[in-house]
Amino acid sequence: MFLAQEIIRKKRDGQPLSEEEIRFFINGIRDNVVSEGQIAALAMTIYFMI
Repeated sequence: MFLAQEIIRKKRDGQPLSEEEIRFFINGIRDNVVSEGQIAALAMTIYFMI
């Protein structure tokens, strides 16, 4: 089991996300477990890492 904030932190620190972490996050979006703020935080992290 993962936590959305840990996935965001891992990506913020420049580490790659595993397939399982990505699936967890996407399923969390689908199931309304991940908040809009967390979705935005991950999107910004990915954008600024490019």
